[in-house]
Amino acid sequence: MASSVAPCGKSVSRLFRCIPGIIATSCVWLSLSWGLFNVGKYAFTDIEWSLFNDPWLQQVLLFSIKQAGLSALLSVGGAILLALAIARQVFWGRQWLLVLLQICFALPVIVVILGVVQVYGRSGWLNSVLGTEFSIYGLAGILLCHVFFNLPLATRVLVSHLESIPESYYAQAAQMELNGWWRWRWLEWPLIRTQVIGLSLLVFLLCFNSFTIVLALGGGPKSTTLEVAIYQALRYEFDLPLAGMLALLQLTLAIIIAVLATRLMPASTTAAPVSIRSHQETPWLASSKWLIAIRWLGVVFCLLPLLAILWGAGAGLSAWPWSSSLGEATFNSLLIGFGSSLLACLLSLAMLHFRQQVRAGTSYRYVDHWLEQTAVAALFLPPVVLATGWFIGTLTWRSDDWSYALIMMANALMALPFTFRLLAAAFQHCYDYYRPLAQSLNLRHWAWWRWFLLPMIRKPLAQSLALAWILSLGDMGVAVLVGAADFNTLPLTIYRLLGSYQLTSAMAVSVWLLACCGLCYGLVYLTLGRKGVSS
Repeated sequence: MASSVAPCGKSVSRLFRCIPGIIATSCVWLSLSWGLFNVGKYAFTDIEWSLFNDPWLQQVLLFSIKQAGLSALLSVGGAILLALAIARQVFWGRQWLLVLLQICFALPVIVVILGVVQVYGRSGWLNSVLGTEFSIYGLAGILLCHVFFNLPLATRVLVSHLESIPESYYAQAAQMELNGWWRWRWLEWPLIRTQVIGLSLLVFLLCFNSFTIVLALGGGPKSTTLEVAIYQALRYEFDLPLAGMLALLQLTLAIIIAVLATRLMPASTTAAPVSIRSHQETPWLASSKWLIAIRWLGVVFCLLPLLAILWGAGAGLSAWPWSSSLGEATFNSLLIGFGSSLLACLLSLAMLHFRQQVRAGTSYRYVDHWLEQTAVAALFLPPVVLATGWFIGTLTWRSDDWSYALIMMANALMALPFTFRLLAAAFQHCYDYYRPLAQSLNLRHWAWWRWFLLPMIRKPLAQSLALAWILSLGDMGVAVLVGAADFNTLPLTIYRLLGSYQLTSAMAVSVWLLACCGLCYGLVYLTLGRKGVSS
């Protein structure tokens, strides 16, 4: 009798420990489902099929696909060249270049837009030097910003895979005198080819779902995408059926692209570490001058917008635009960033704990797959579509307090794929190597978290908190839709200053936003990351 009660008690105890993970997973899917339900309610209630034959919608859809396709082509094509230039040689500053590529992806979007305008705009550095009148507004500006964000991302992925080529392959290539084109053809291209299609679709999806860049640099009706059209239908025309139908169309296309990307992108895309191999020391690799030229082009392309912001902000410090509204925007941004980063990490920890609790069961494979899909669901769901559903669902009772909560939740969902991935490896390592020791010491539940798990994951937890906080600080897309008319954050302040052509003040606020990002990053690492135990 006792033997039958013991397994039952263990099952009940394990089920009880799964409750936080079940609640976290349910919160994610309920939030997404609520937004999609509100979108579908208006889209199907008063749908006008004739709108699909409207030349305006066809133009919007065509431009959305065109800009995303060109952005993916330029980003992945440039990333192949830059990844080869980084992976083939040992050079001074290599690690700094990789750090620069990582920083570019995490920069606030509105800050990058301002830097690109300062460099390539009508009164920018490039036109001043060349004496031309190149216009940044329209397709050209959208492509420049998209490539700035996605070329570093694609480069990091490709470099990690080039570094995973076994050393023996390079030794055999050297013995067979496979240099230049032939080494590329038979050694490097087969590996890159496995990544190109999936990576291109991922970049296409990110650019297809882009909102802030197109809103700021679109420059007119000819450069309108589906997401900007949704925003205009809500904020300017208040046409809820049109906004719902456009959001449904955007969602359908995004899901198709996301499914293709996940099918074609190998599971190990982010798994391979970046390292320096001894084959890079060989003279026949170190003599290629075109590799040096490509690296310098990549450095200049990434650094110019940042230098432009710092240069322009120096002139604006004498007329620093500090006011009560800027103080309120700073407080709102920091509060929303902290809340969303904390929520994203709590959701990730609960879901990862849930996965470990069912690890020994027969349903582990299905639960693991379900949790993976939950973590990345928000990445493939267009933020504007989600914000549209929440905007519609809160029309009758939305207030400033609910604006804070909705923006925090949206930013947490957008950061969840990154926090989940950053914490997953450390979580798995801790359970694999230290769980048996903890069980032998009879350390369970809170004692296991207090003495083993939390000390082991402090460093990745700090990385997750810092990244989620910085991503939330720079977000503007959800706040501009869900927030009240007088709601203010630092990105919204920069956008409004940029719209009123107060470039100097906008640059000063941009530097303040970057300083806030650095402050949050340093604060998190001083409190958590410095004492982390590397696994």
